Amino acid sequence: MGLEQLRAEVTRLNTAVTTIQGRQDAAQEEVARLEGQLRELGINPDDYDAEIEALRADAEETLRGVTADLEELGRETNVTLRGEETDVNSN
Repeated sequence: MGLEQLRAEVTRLNTAVTTIQGRQDAAQEEVARLEGQLRELGINPDDYDAEIEALRADAEETLRGVTADLEELGRETNVTLRGEETDVNSN
């Protein structure tokens, strides 16, 4: 490899390093932005897996309560959650 080829390769590698550093900086900015959004939602970004699991459990508990309420309402109005009419006097 001649001196000119070596200089060209160094220039190419310097350009690649600069590109990679730019992408890394952009990624770090995106992470910071996403962490800010998590904080706005009341989620600790350092422990977001546990926070999200807790939110999921809360949502599932709420859904169970709403489903139970709807089923009770359905029994009172002779309608199931699937929209089928039932005969509460058939027992």
